Amino acid sequence: MDLFTIGDSYKFFYGTSVIYLVIACYFILNRIIYNERSNRTSYSYVVLRVCHFSKIEALFFLIYSILNVVGYDFNLVPWRYFVYIVLSCTFVICFFNGITPFVMFVIIRRQMHNISIFKGLLNRFALLVFSCFVISFTILVPLILLQLDSVALDTYDYLFRLTVFLAFLQMLLFFFAYRDSALFIRSLLKRSFFTGFSCTVISTIFVYLPTIIWPLNLALILPLSFIIQVAYIFVVHILSQAKAVSRDFLTGMNNRNELYRYLTHMFEKGDDLNSTLHLIFIDVNKFKSINDTYGHSQGDKALIALSDALKKSAFSRNCFLSRYAGDEFVVVMRETPEQSVENFISNLLENIRMTNESRVNPFTLSVSIGEVAYSDDYTNLEEFIEAADRDMYEHKSVSEF
Repeated sequence: MDLFTIGDSYKFFYGTSVIYLVIACYFILNRIIYNERSNRTSYSYVVLRVCHFSKIEALFFLIYSILNVVGYDFNLVPWRYFVYIVLSCTFVICFFNGITPFVMFVIIRRQMHNISIFKGLLNRFALLVFSCFVISFTILVPLILLQLDSVALDTYDYLFRLTVFLAFLQMLLFFFAYRDSALFIRSLLKRSFFTGFSCTVISTIFVYLPTIIWPLNLALILPLSFIIQVAYIFVVHILSQAKAVSRDFLTGMNNRNELYRYLTHMFEKGDDLNSTLHLIFIDVNKFKSINDTYGHSQGDKALIALSDALKKSAFSRNCFLSRYAGDEFVVVMRETPEQSVENFISNLLENIRMTNESRVNPFTLSVSIGEVAYSDDYTNLEEFIEAADRDMYEHKSVSEF
């Protein structure tokens, strides 16, 4: 009786190559966890939790692969206790395959919306589906194990019914996660080093492909979804590390390198260069005095307070915020009739005033602001930046408040 494979064709799938593949995935996951712990990014929450979950999956896939190889090489298939071990491992893998969409749903929803699984109608419905899966699995698995001594056809009948039921629940969970998964992937790929076509391919692979291959993944107990999952984690990790290089550690804003990359892309493309493009330079007045009087920790708080005010003042679109150097910040802004530079500066000054009135910090925050609109006189981005910087210093006394 052979309950854990579908004929000798499994020799092709579960040879030593699968063992090596799963071991490689396990070490990749370990390395990603190490890197994320030592260099946290905004995506670390997703990466670390999916990594820990996937490591457990990897261990059971490894055990299952080794059992298949040993079972065929030493003809252990007829041994009743060996069948129990393999079938138990099979059900554990089925269980992890079944809960993977729910785990991804919860993690990504937490990252995108910062809400718990118990809040919101969609989250509660997903939790209900997950609970139904766990309960049904807990009931059906013992029934199947009790059928081992009866006719094999009966056991396969239970397996088939379980597969169909789990596939239905799994599809529901995938549908629940579609929108947030797509948003998460888009936010990750935004302004990345991938081309537009590559971004489309990646979104298709990680958002839609798991749904398509899941029935095959479950029916054959193959690590197809697991491999896609590890690849997904690896891509998220690489992109999050790349974004970390472009982020200012203290404020979380874009750094100077990212500003130059962003403007270089504009100047190379050329189509986006017109008079609606504005560059705004901002620096903290008497920043050295804050450091000397209250200490460098308060100086850091001044920079964080200004960055928070900038984020609150920025329009939802057409604003690129960055920390240029020291106490200097740069805003690249596309002006529209509804979203003018004057409105942005007015909002910024109001938010700084509210920060000062809160009396949270011992210092009084004030800034100097300069801005220029693009014109054909600027032949390169360095001239554009220098013009905004020069305007800030020329109007420093006027901009102070």
